[in-house]
Amino acid sequence: MESMTKVRRRLSWILICVLVGIALGVGYAYATGGGYRATARLFVSTSATDAVAAAQGDIAGQSRVKTYAALATGQLLLERAAQRAHSGVDASYIAERLTVVPIPGTVILEIDVTGDDATFAASLADAVATELTELATEMETPINGGPRAQGLLTIQPASSGVVKIGQVAPKPVVVGGMLGLLVGLVFAVVVPSRRVSPPSSARHASPDVGRGSPSSNGSRPGGRKIIASPSAN
Repeated sequence: MESMTKVRRRLSWILICVLVGIALGVGYAYATGGGYRATARLFVSTSATDAVAAAQGDIAGQSRVKTYAALATGQLLLERAAQRAHSGVDASYIAERLTVVPIPGTVILEIDVTGDDATFAASLADAVATELTELATEMETPINGGPRAQGLLTIQPASSGVVKIGQVAPKPVVVGGMLGLLVGLVFAVVVPSRRVSPPSSARHASPDVGRGSPSSNGSRPGGRKIIASPSAN
């Protein structure tokens, strides 16, 4: 019962300990967590030889880049990419970490792969880009022969487009909050309260209390009567 009373009196201190624990957990998670994003960029090229044909090819390329983005996430392509990277992972592993985004208003396609290791993520992204480029070359080749109308060119390998990304794992944050709560409870129960002793009654007593005040009949407490001396004429 006494412990619960202490806890109620020190709720603010417990809350402060919890907040400090959460803050430390966030800092630890951000410092030790995170990963890398490797980005390969592909450009939709055309075989146009004049300005008019190039403009038409650019318009067609903006539509075609969406098709390439859909092909990049295909199961068969990702399986080939996993084999090319010699990574020991399967297509589902790459799919969970792969993002393919056409840049709006352009004919540029970005292939992003995230992971804990920068080199490994870059190798997977480059493998996907290479497989997609070869697939586009095969698809754009006319059946009856002749030059290809469009194709893909790598303008940025993934090894040149690696950036660090921050990720805050929830586990250190929760652990920090629980430890802060535990410290706050221990502080509230174990540390004794500071008791303020009541002021002494003698310190606040009236000066006449010790001597006693005269009663209405001129006598002090104890029965002694005060006799006024006659004044000199």
